[in-house]
Amino acid sequence: MANTRKTLSRFTIQRRGPDYSLHIEDDAGEVIEFEATADQLDVIADHLDDILDADDAEAAENEARNG
Repeated sequence: MANTRKTLSRFTIQRRGPDYSLHIEDDAGEVIEFEATADQLDVIADHLDDILDADDAEAAENEARNG
């Protein structure tokens, strides 16, 4: 089975009882649904923050060098 990358179109998160429903849609309209706990969403959010902070720091360093 070939590993093809898909482009994220949108995602939604809805509370479902004590947990959450995470819907991820690609540009072809295919939707994947995951059930997640608040702790799992916290881990996702923390990882996204770390990645975006690193990107911001790298961009600031490049701007300072290329000024």
